[in-house]
Amino acid sequence: MEVIKCVIVGAVQGLTEFLPVSSSGHILIAQRLLGLECDAVTLSLALHLGTLAAVAAVYFKEFLRLFRPPFGRLGLLALASLPAAAVGLALGSSADALFGGGFLWAGFLLTAVLLFFAEKAMKKNYSGGITAGRAAIMGLAQAAALVPGLSRSGATVSAGLLVKGDKAEVTTFSFLMSAPIIVGACAARFSGGAAVSPLPLLAGFLSAALFGFLAIRLFARFVRANNFLPFRIYLIVAAVASIAL
Repeated sequence: MEVIKCVIVGAVQGLTEFLPVSSSGHILIAQRLLGLECDAVTLSLALHLGTLAAVAAVYFKEFLRLFRPPFGRLGLLALASLPAAAVGLALGSSADALFGGGFLWAGFLLTAVLLFFAEKAMKKNYSGGITAGRAAIMGLAQAAALVPGLSRSGATVSAGLLVKGDKAEVTTFSFLMSAPIIVGACAARFSGGAAVSPLPLLAGFLSAALFGFLAIRLFARFVRANNFLPFRIYLIVAAVASIAL
């Protein structure tokens, strides 16, 4: 039974990590509804490793490019990762307490608004590549997405599009930006969790990797189609539901 529950939670992790609907709250709600008995820290580590594997699988060639001279792309990724890293280090374990879930609805609605304007920007077909300025702005958006309900992928892609970045470049860079954050989350959780049976953890890892892979592909397809409407509708429904609950 724990294996099935971990598969479900892994699917939620993989989908919400990369679709612009915010993973904040989704995993917690899923764990509570399913009554998972796995150690939360250890399970979270396994799920984050699964989503990291998904990013690496889809963008393997892009990651290789980062380490080729003159390393400009790597520098842009480091620049974009600094704001979230700084906020995470400054807040430490108090982040969850500071950014409580009481205003989850506001984060959902803000993401929906950002996606509305991002969709309009996509239709203008800007051709700007990832510059230091765009990387910095996307990095600030990623840091802001530490607030529950505000989607990381939604915020970073929207930010890149709103400063006239090319939609394919912005989407790819947004997903590359997720790797350092996921690594940081794994490092933060790599501590003395309770001993857990490896089979449920493996199931969660594989589920998060598979659904993360599918979510990345699906989101990229919606970007190409200039259409975020399904995600905006979902976010509005989620905001109303979070208020009702």
